[in-house]
Amino acid sequence: MGRNTGLVLLSVFLLACGRSDRTADHQFSITHEDGVEVRVTTGGPKHQEDLFRYEMVCELRFDEEVEESLLIRPWSFTMDEEGKFYVADSGNHRIAVFDADGTYQRSIGQRGRGPGDLFGPIEVEIVAGMLRVAGAPGDQTTFFTLDGRFVESLRFDRATMSLRQMYRIDPDCVLAVLSLRDSDSESMRFGMRVLVLNSDQDTLATVDAAPIDMAVMRNAKTAVYIMSTGTLEVRERAIPSYLHYTGLAQAAYLPARQEILVTNGQEPILDFYGLDGRLRSRIRVDVHQERVTQEEKDELTAIFDQDLEDARAREGPRAQMAVIQAQSAREILIVPDMKAWWAGFVVDDEGYIWLLRPRIQDGRATNRTRSVRVLSPKGEYLGDSTWPASYMGGNILRGHLLVIRLDPETDEWIPTVYRMIPAVDGFRYP
Repeated sequence: MGRNTGLVLLSVFLLACGRSDRTADHQFSITHEDGVEVRVTTGGPKHQEDLFRYEMVCELRFDEEVEESLLIRPWSFTMDEEGKFYVADSGNHRIAVFDADGTYQRSIGQRGRGPGDLFGPIEVEIVAGMLRVAGAPGDQTTFFTLDGRFVESLRFDRATMSLRQMYRIDPDCVLAVLSLRDSDSESMRFGMRVLVLNSDQDTLATVDAAPIDMAVMRNAKTAVYIMSTGTLEVRERAIPSYLHYTGLAQAAYLPARQEILVTNGQEPILDFYGLDGRLRSRIRVDVHQERVTQEEKDELTAIFDQDLEDARAREGPRAQMAVIQAQSAREILIVPDMKAWWAGFVVDDEGYIWLLRPRIQDGRATNRTRSVRVLSPKGEYLGDSTWPASYMGGNILRGHLLVIRLDPETDEWIPTVYRMIPAVDGFRYP
């Protein structure tokens, strides 16, 4: 009896230790530092399994019987409460509208550069019941009602900074998200700045994601080709090449919360600011940083080697230039040792934060899966998920994932909608 009791006690002790270790792996706390609420996740995710499975709802494909349904370079799309989809169809200079089952309905906007015109729109979203269309044209944002009536255009007049996003907050106030770049011979620095402006574009508040070193540089030689009177002349010059990727500064305005979210790319921190430019709260995702594996390094090197081999096998007038391009790209290829904390973030309409995990890739146009870390609106690290293979995208609305896939046979960009279904016991979304 004593021996059995000892075994039971030992088993209970071991189980308790196991539970304690698992609990220590995932911790979430809320503290205050200098009056700012700081929400911290340490260790691994709350749920170990893949949080979601994805069920395809529809594809917004070309209908041969409706010529206007052809999409050319659809960069992004969104959906309204009725399930209609609005596509920023850059190649056709319009917003294409599809119903909930993917059937084409109509277009909004037309090619041009005047009020209400569009020229290569790249981003569309619904804000305060209106369509906000960015890149239409240049540093301009255009607003339409959902039925297609033109409302207004906002233009950012300061040419020294590149406009990324622009929002109408009230009749006398707008918000502009800008990208900054400062480069020299030693390093390349990128940053983001958010300005709250009055109707005269006087600055009312400023929020900066401090410029960060995107890469440490070294000199490398690459070929420069000059075509003159039918003769291809090749010269060499020294250029900076990427050595170590650390991440990008990012900023986004969250209309539903009237907050500005920024991250500098060097730390696993997301900061939330009010429209007065004051820091309101902070999320610290204190998880381990990932190393680039030798397998990933070998895979990327093999891709560039294959590109060079394919170029050497080409024939025709551009064959020599293709070899020069492939060879110079291979010569300056340097794979980083560490990955960034994340390669971008998406905030859905429920306030959940999706951190796109970085990957080593060659940048060619193809479908790829995306691994993401999912945070609750409070900042707790809930778990990971793997999005379906796509070319670009990652908008999440009303429990649906909106991505754009590439058809490898036709090179058609296909806006694709997936329903997100929680796949882990005890996890509810939203």
